[in-house]
Amino acid sequence: MQLLVTGKYDNLLLVVVRSQKPFLTLQKLFPTLHLLFFILHLLFWRS
Repeated sequence: MQLLVTGKYDNLLLVVVRSQKPFLTLQKLFPTLHLLFFILHLLFWRS
C-alpha cells in the first residue's frame, strides 16, 4: 500500500516538474520582455 502511494506521488512530482518547465522559461523571458516594453514606452512617450 505504502509503495503504491509513493509511486503515485513520484508520478505526480514528475508531472509537476514537466508542467513547470514552460513556466520557468517564461519567467526567464519576462524580465527581458518587460525591459523591451519599457524602452518602447519611453520612445513613444518622448515622441
